[in-house]
Amino acid sequence: MNLLVQLKQVRRRLKRVRDARLIESSDLFDREWYLAKNSDVATSGVDPVQHYLAYGGFEGRDPGPGFNSRWYLDSHEDVRNTGVNPLVHYLKYGRSEGRETSFPVFRLRGMYEYSKQTGRIVFEDSPEQIYMQRPKLIGGLGKKLNEGLALCPQPYVSVLEDAAVIGGESLIIVEDDIILNDEYMDFNSPDFGKKTSRVRELSRDSVILNEYQKPVLHIEEGIFISCAHDDNYFHWLVECLPKILLVDSLEQFKDIPLLIPDGLHPNLMIALERLNVNKHPLIYMKPGTPYHVERLVFPSSLSRILDRYEGRPVFNQDIVLSHKWVRKVTECLKGDADYSKQPWRNIYLARRQGRRALGNRDEVELMLLKQGFEIVEIEGASLDFQIELFSQAALVVAPTGAALTNMLFCQPGTEVVILMSNHEVTNFYFWTNLGAINNLDITTIVGERLFTRIGYFSVHDDYLVDADLVLDVLGEKGRSGKHYPMNHSRYLRYKTFMTSIVESCSQWSQPSLSVAEAQQLRLFLESIEDVIHLEIYQIQSRQTGGHWQITKGDRSYIRYLSRTLMVIYTILGKPSLGNAACRMFINHLDQMLESVEADHNPRLKAVFFVQERYTWPSLESVYNAFAANPDCDAQLVYVDFRHVNNDKSQDWFTEYTKLHLPIIHCNDYDLSIESPDLVFFLKPYDNIPKQFYIDEIDKVVSRSVYIPYFVNWMALKNIGFLINYHFQLPLHEKAWKIFDSPNFIFKSHVQHGPRKGENVELIGHPRFDVIAKLEKRREEISSTWKRKIANKRVVMWNTHSFIATENWSTFGSFGRQILDYFQSSQQLVLLWRPHPHFFNSLRNGGIMTAEQVEEMIAWVMDNENMILDQTPDYLSAFSVADALISDASSILVEFLLTHKPAMYTFNESNYSIVHENLLPAFYQASTWEEVEKFLQILMDGKDDKLVERMSAVENFMPNVGRDVGKLIMDQCIKDLIAEEINSGKTLLQIESELIGIE
Repeated sequence: MNLLVQLKQVRRRLKRVRDARLIESSDLFDREWYLAKNSDVATSGVDPVQHYLAYGGFEGRDPGPGFNSRWYLDSHEDVRNTGVNPLVHYLKYGRSEGRETSFPVFRLRGMYEYSKQTGRIVFEDSPEQIYMQRPKLIGGLGKKLNEGLALCPQPYVSVLEDAAVIGGESLIIVEDDIILNDEYMDFNSPDFGKKTSRVRELSRDSVILNEYQKPVLHIEEGIFISCAHDDNYFHWLVECLPKILLVDSLEQFKDIPLLIPDGLHPNLMIALERLNVNKHPLIYMKPGTPYHVERLVFPSSLSRILDRYEGRPVFNQDIVLSHKWVRKVTECLKGDADYSKQPWRNIYLARRQGRRALGNRDEVELMLLKQGFEIVEIEGASLDFQIELFSQAALVVAPTGAALTNMLFCQPGTEVVILMSNHEVTNFYFWTNLGAINNLDITTIVGERLFTRIGYFSVHDDYLVDADLVLDVLGEKGRSGKHYPMNHSRYLRYKTFMTSIVESCSQWSQPSLSVAEAQQLRLFLESIEDVIHLEIYQIQSRQTGGHWQITKGDRSYIRYLSRTLMVIYTILGKPSLGNAACRMFINHLDQMLESVEADHNPRLKAVFFVQERYTWPSLESVYNAFAANPDCDAQLVYVDFRHVNNDKSQDWFTEYTKLHLPIIHCNDYDLSIESPDLVFFLKPYDNIPKQFYIDEIDKVVSRSVYIPYFVNWMALKNIGFLINYHFQLPLHEKAWKIFDSPNFIFKSHVQHGPRKGENVELIGHPRFDVIAKLEKRREEISSTWKRKIANKRVVMWNTHSFIATENWSTFGSFGRQILDYFQSSQQLVLLWRPHPHFFNSLRNGGIMTAEQVEEMIAWVMDNENMILDQTPDYLSAFSVADALISDASSILVEFLLTHKPAMYTFNESNYSIVHENLLPAFYQASTWEEVEKFLQILMDGKDDKLVERMSAVENFMPNVGRDVGKLIMDQCIKDLIAEEINSGKTLLQIESELIGIE
């Protein structure tokens, strides 16, 4: 060995000795700590300093708790390239160069709380409130799903000085040692997955950032729109892009650059360009690279998307998507897609790769191909292709995945069937919430997880779905592609029936059964089979042959009953029946009960059939009560009422739309699809489209409610046509309930009704509720009315339309005198509100020619002392009237509620029409002289009928001022629930009678 080589070796040994002494003398090396942490070194007998110097430092072993060898090498590439031991380098050079010894420790704070305390918030708004719908699940799942209101994160914008950001991360660093992030602060329990691997928690408010270096790259100012996973299609569209719209809603940031990740997919860049209408410059940040930003504009998250890996999803917390801001993003992205065409495509969205794979993908795709579905792969497809495709979709079936974000581009009402795993942490609210933004119909089919992934990330497990179940759901959807769950009434019956069966089976659940007990179990199952067959037959026979098909809700009910039959067939097919068979039966029933919990309409549905606008007060408060009840769905359907004296120019459907009511025209309403629990009628007559006759409705809806469009006032005596029309029509017989009033009318139902009053309820009439609106209506009257009324007293005049036939109207007796009197009155104004058929009755009955009628109308309207009221309802007239003159009419009864004077005008042929119990409350007149006397009494300010009017209201008009509409709703719901539960129990009682057990 030559001298030069020897010298080099000596130098290396001396260097090792010096390095070893340097390490050992350092307070960063702890001999005992190193041996305790590295048992292999301790057992080998090697000196720990020598081991760390030669091997440990390069293997990432730490010399003590204050120095992180791996982090030092990974964070300083120049050190790693030199091959110098990390601690040696730090002691020789790194300390003087200001290099850190370990991961920096940061304090964790919420962005909003920090910005608020430091005065950095430049804009904030109230959180958006959304309604989280209960997901519609198909398949076995023993979970209770909720629905209700939820709050989105609070929108705000803060401006930070000298902040550090990291490309592709949602973390903001300020003051060198503070990390700002609302989600990390609010949701940092082990249940939630963190959206970055950089963070390692030391405590609730203290974290370490892996592989973090202080930024050397500098940005003057920018708007931070990134989020974790911002290279993902869903997160980019739903989380990131709304932030641009939030910032652009403020004027002061329009010229500031957007900070975006470098290397985004072209589709994400196109989406960004469409939202960047203010042409913000773009600054691209490399993922994982820190940047120092002198002035950082931070728009907050507008939605909350938490990754939960343990525990149970919280429906109004984990996934809460902003309807307002995501909808705005969607509208900006649609581009040139044509939304004028009816959607027609049935597509299956294939998912070929990634986590949460569908294990039987080929089976499902083949089945859907046979059903005429297009199998579509959108991997690599342009953004415009995806938007166009989904705008044309009538029905979408797809495994869960980010590509389903495209449902935002579907037309409202599109049906989407989503395949998901039954993993206990699966969030079934996710896609339902997104679909609600665009009013889509979302159904989720739950499949069995395959356990290819276990542990913390098992929520991403693969799964199988039952292809037959998918086919079954599509079959239930029919041509429209819509799944129809059981309605609430049938659900109550089915649940009670199944629960009662399970309870009854407990007597056969003992470990062993005798021969006699096994035989009794067999008889029990066979009798249930018979009862179910009978139930199905009764539904099908009742609903077959009419205009309406068997309702979709009842088809679902029959489907569940049929599934129960299949289970019974399976059990009965066993050679012997014992405890095991009984338990199997109970388990199957339990599974079906769990399934139906998510596969029924959770709200009771009531549909209201309405006619002319002036009849609306008879249903208004009832409809409002149902519409305000979160446990109910309320629908309004306009059904044309045809009458010879109808004003053909009046569009009543439009009149309802002017009230901003969600009304449906009868031509667009399908009772078979809607499957209501209750149907409300206003009129009992058959002057309507035949499919809405009670005879047709009664075949498919078990409960019809009749609330007369008028408050009853009649003393029938021997008036045959009144007895027929108001007490003996088919609706009076088939109505589940009739809510009539006043209470003396009950005797007429008992005397003349086909069910002798058995279906009549005397809660009161909804028209009693409208009186509370009069004060507001008085403020809203037209300027013409106000000018004519001035300071005069108003007399309302109601003329009946029966002129040519029954002649209830007194218009022919003294109508001209009334008009002449008010033409020149100095103290009184006439407010003439004739029956809606009055003028056509004059024309059609030959009383006056059409020209004469028009001349009279014009003359009255031109007169400054007269008002002709032909508005859709009478409340405005009631609100200004100081008195009433009326022919026989329910207006007489309702006006009593105002406590103001009312005169009943009659002739010889109709005096006995008004019930004798009401007559004392009215002034009465059959001649002009008696009318004139009444008018004089008004001008003199006298009124000797007030006590009688008050007494009539108190004695004959129940629940005035108590919200009769809500009372009616409560009574209907209470009785419906009780009856359906009793019906479910009755089914089991029938079965018990069949086999003779108690």
